[in-house]
Amino acid sequence: MARFQMKARPGKFYLRSGHGIRLIKAGDIIDCDPYEIRNHLNKFNHLDPEPSPAPQVEKLRAVKRSDGTGYDIVSSMTGSPINDTPLSFDEAISTADAIDDIDYEQDESKGTKDDEPTKGQ
Repeated sequence: MARFQMKARPGKFYLRSGHGIRLIKAGDIIDCDPYEIRNHLNKFNHLDPEPSPAPQVEKLRAVKRSDGTGYDIVSSMTGSPINDTPLSFDEAISTADAIDDIDYEQDESKGTKDDEPTKGQ
């Protein structure tokens, strides 16, 4: 349920709901679901605050470089590597674990070791 207040303008509104028909005048506050007044939302002000979006959590993942020289630590928020030079697999894991938890991406088509990620999204 949400709270709505009818805007100050001439006229009235009849709200048909499961509780019968109610007369709504300018300034009246009602509790109803938005679908009940869906065609008349322009006549009402929404009084409930909008929920704030959930904060994004940055995830790090080890991704093998396309040239095969080592691994990069890639941020999920930016999609770009956070390291400047290629790292070995052990360096990438230890660095990412020191910063945050790391997601491992497996490339099953190449038959690599289970503990060694080869590709990221």
